[in-house]
Amino acid sequence: MKNVIICSAFISALFLSSCSDNLREDNLENSSTNIISMKSTSNSEADSDFQYKANLNLEKINNHFSSLNPISAKSNNFDGYPDYYGGGFINDSGRLTVLIKGSVNRYKKNITDIIGNNEVDFLSCKNSYKELNNTMNELNNYKYNLNNENYSKNFKAFYLSDIENIVVVELEDMSELKQKEFKKYVRNSNSIIFKNSTGGLKFQELINPGDNVEKSNNKLGSMAFQVKRNSDGAIGFVSSGHVFSSNDDVYRNGTYVGRTSVSVVSGSVDASFILLHNYPTNNTTNLIGGVNNLSTSTSLPGVGTVVNLRGAMNQSSGKILSTNASNTASNGQFLTNLTTASYLSSDGDSGGIIYSYVSSTNTRYTVGVHLGQDLANGNIKYFSKAPNVLSALGVSRY
Repeated sequence: MKNVIICSAFISALFLSSCSDNLREDNLENSSTNIISMKSTSNSEADSDFQYKANLNLEKINNHFSSLNPISAKSNNFDGYPDYYGGGFINDSGRLTVLIKGSVNRYKKNITDIIGNNEVDFLSCKNSYKELNNTMNELNNYKYNLNNENYSKNFKAFYLSDIENIVVVELEDMSELKQKEFKKYVRNSNSIIFKNSTGGLKFQELINPGDNVEKSNNKLGSMAFQVKRNSDGAIGFVSSGHVFSSNDDVYRNGTYVGRTSVSVVSGSVDASFILLHNYPTNNTTNLIGGVNNLSTSTSLPGVGTVVNLRGAMNQSSGKILSTNASNTASNGQFLTNLTTASYLSSDGDSGGIIYSYVSSTNTRYTVGVHLGQDLANGNIKYFSKAPNVLSALGVSRY
């Protein structure tokens, strides 16, 4: 079987399982992930201010290369990125690190000219960012094709590891035979390494950003942020797609607040738009937990950036681990272009707000919508990117 065609994109895939209605804490044993802060009842939050300039520089690079091939950038094919560029991430000191394939001295001036400063570190690497993302695209496309199930069922999780400059494929059966089958029938590439599968992703279901909302059957979720519908300006809020299906009645502490207008659990999005029943009597705010203002500006922070979760059950923070993750649900639903991070979450947090806090400007950027955790390693969390959610639901922040 020949390699598949390049299609959509983005990192870590793990076997998904729907939540039960009973809430339970994550299993956090035997974890190597760095949790920055755990469950808290206070309003403390992690500050990514020291990483702000680095993320601005990374954004300049991404915008510059995307502008060279806007059609390709829009279709996630990354052909605008040059062969020497290996990607970038935010290091523990808050500086941008850019990977260069080939001679670092030859190409680093290209990067400093783009960002307009020298506030960047460089490392050499073996794979270009374009190669890695195209590998992700091919794997995603292979998983989408149901005719490939005989071989695709052995890998439910795969992700682009920006720091390692490699694509990691997690095999449930790591035998030599299965590795050879993957290379023969799926993709044989030096940009791929194999690791044992860690399990799967567990949705976390359980009006301010982070507050609890529920269905009539007492299934709980969280409110992410307030929005308005682009077609007519109708007011509502975003929550979890796997918790709230289309036309579901939604309640807040037993009081009816609205009905799900749109629910999406496909592509790169797990989210729903809940139309308020009686606006402004039933109202929403931009106050996270009723306290701190959430900016209407969205952000796509890089790997290593500190982000915060506010959900019905947890207020926590952690680092972004990957910005390109793909997941296969227990019902066969395949999700791509998710982000993984190390914050703490538990049942009831699905639909919660993911945001970054920059203290120097007192800004809390809208980053994403929490959807769940890895079943085997409870410290690996997943969320949908905010811009993708807004586009899929046909809504805007306000």
